[in-house]
Amino acid sequence: MIWNSYKQSLSKLSNKDKGDSFEKLVKHYLTYNPQYATKLKYVWLLNETPSSIHRKLNLPDQDQGIDLICETNDGEYWAVQAKYHEDETTSQTWRSLSTFTGLAFGVCKNISFGLVCTTSERYTKTLKNQDNIGFCTGEIWRGLDEDFFTSLTRKRKPKKLKAYKPFNHQKRAIKEAHKHYVTNNESRGKMIMPCGTGKSLTAFWIAEKLDSKMILVAVPSLSLIRQTLQVWLRETYAKGWDVDWITVCSDKTVSKMEKDDLAVLTQDLGIPAVTDPKVIASWLRKRHSGRVVVFTTYQSGKAIAEATRLARR
Repeated sequence: MIWNSYKQSLSKLSNKDKGDSFEKLVKHYLTYNPQYATKLKYVWLLNETPSSIHRKLNLPDQDQGIDLICETNDGEYWAVQAKYHEDETTSQTWRSLSTFTGLAFGVCKNISFGLVCTTSERYTKTLKNQDNIGFCTGEIWRGLDEDFFTSLTRKRKPKKLKAYKPFNHQKRAIKEAHKHYVTNNESRGKMIMPCGTGKSLTAFWIAEKLDSKMILVAVPSLSLIRQTLQVWLRETYAKGWDVDWITVCSDKTVSKMEKDDLAVLTQDLGIPAVTDPKVIASWLRKRHSGRVVVFTTYQSGKAIAEATRLARR
């Protein structure tokens, strides 16, 4: 495994050097992973953060728990903690996270989201329902490919992603959808496809074919939110689209679902998830230069409806 080779290369380093190396890996990931590359404008290690941003956020002069700072396309700021553990079975406890959360949301100013990037598999569920905290855990790093580590080592961009191409059954669905909505001028429709036939990608291609500028993607569970985010944002990144997106969901609303779906919490998405209609409406009213996509669960439909009413969309 590529990840195991990376861990082996760190084995003889001091704990500080291991931590520094992992911080650089996290920066590389946040810079080039489609989910973050389409959301973040800048990613800085703490010592790279411009002095003006340092003052604006009231950041500490030395590393006290915040390792990176990100600025989003919307001008918001994220604090990032990178925690490297050789033993991936360790759990991120409330005590181990309290310094970071206290610093990010107590001492510092103007930070809207905290992201914990850790090699651990587990973390405390004490933070459940706190939508301003997210996690990237061990499964993320184990899934990175050889090109990622090569580009990290050589300090270059990873190879450009190639957009997927539809199979014949997907081409047919795209063609029929275009005929239904454009030729026949229908306002509603339904596409029925079996599991594993690429519904998420087909929906993306239909939106592309229709040249949709404002898109709502609604799915029944957080696990499908995560899957759809990965699929859609990979394609938008590969195609070089200018896209603004937001995620609307929460553990409180999804808790009405099957227990199996609760294996994924909003914190597992690793991105902000909002539910306040006023916040959503404010985002919708912003001037967006490209396509606008809202990813949501069915359970957050009322929040979306209220937000569109407030935004007069």
